[in-house]
Amino acid sequence: MTDNSTDTKKTKAWYNLILHLHPSKVKPDALRFTLTFGLGGMAALIVVIQVLTGLLLKFHYVPIPQGGAVLNN
Repeated sequence: MTDNSTDTKKTKAWYNLILHLHPSKVKPDALRFTLTFGLGGMAALIVVIQVLTGLLLKFHYVPIPQGGAVLNN
């Protein structure tokens, strides 16, 4: 005879995780565009710009004391 209470607990835990990630109902006031969404979007955009410019700088920057000019000797 198997213990169904542990299976039920595991199933309930997965259901709660899925429900937490994708709730069935959201209040319309929670989806309204507010200052928080705008500030979060600007912060995300600034991080993306910083990562892209950092990658470009990684391929171009030469750390030598002569001002960055590459010497061909």
